Formats: sequence, C-alpha cells, structure tokens
Amino acid sequence: MDNPPHPPSLLVIAHNLPQIIALRQFAAARGCDRDMAWCDVAWLAPEFLLRLGGVGYVAALRDQARLAVPEGAVATIVDCSDAAGWVMHALDYGFDGLIYRGDAGVLAKLQTLAANWALSHPHHPPPLVFSDISGSVLDLPRPDPLAAAAAQTAASLAALHSWVNQLK
Repeated sequence: MDNPPHPPSLLVIAHNLPQIIALRQFAAARGCDRDMAWCDVAWLAPEFLLRLGGVGYVAALRDQARLAVPEGAVATIVDCSDAAGWVMHALDYGFDGLIYRGDAGVLAKLQTLAANWALSHPHHPPPLVFSDISGSVLDLPRPDPLAAAAAQTAASLAALHSWVNQLK
C-alpha cells in the first residue's frame, strides 16, 4: 500500500489478531484492496503491543492478518508513544505511519530520518512520522486474557469429561 499523504480519517485500535483480521475484512467489504493507492482506514497498533512483544511482534500481527485476508488493504500505524528508539526500529518494518509523542525537536529529526531511510529503500514509501492522531478513533474492546484462558480450560475439561464418559 502506498504511503498516505495524511493520517487516515478512521483509525481502529485493534488489540489482537482476530480484531485485525476483522478490520481487514471490513476494509475488503468497503472495496479497499491491494491495488488501491490508499484506503482511508487504518489499524492503529496501540503502545501496549510494543511493550508486549516489540516492533517485530506488531509486524508479525500485521503480516498474519495480511495472509488471512489478502484482499483487505489496511494501513498500519504504530503508536510508539515517546520512545524514539521504537520509531527508529520500526522504520525497517515498512509501517505506513508512526506516532511519536515526545519532544518536538526529536520529532523533526525522526521525520528527517524517515525521509532519508526512504532514499535507501526505494521499494518502500517512507512512513509518516507524526505527533498525534486526528480523525475518528474506534478503540475495540481489549480482550481479557484470563477470561479467554478460563473459557479454553472449561472447553478442554468438557471435552475430557465427554471422552471419559465414552470409556464407561
């Protein structure tokens, strides 16, 4: 997907792979596909995903969602908070946009760095590096990992119980 001239008007904060896949399905239903120069829908990867697994983890989520729904084109914008190191590391992953909420002087240097990075990576458009988001933001519910684990354990116990009953 080509780099947008501005942040998209609809940013969806998705917290896990099923939510990102659903977002790509939504984009496909709206007619946003890989052949478009830009779709005005983006996945805003929240800062906690970076804290959870780093920039590579966010890129892996993006890539898995692309494999699951290749026809749905969605820009990926990563919220790097005030961590300039995350922004610099994220340049090599081909994200469409990076949010940096730190010092304005550092922001200007990061924007220059992103433009220079694009010169040595002509097959990737430079990511936008900006200080805040504008437009509509939809924050999907953050899944409760304990509830998911409890449901999985309950299903496993039910299957085990059923299997034991078949042995009787």
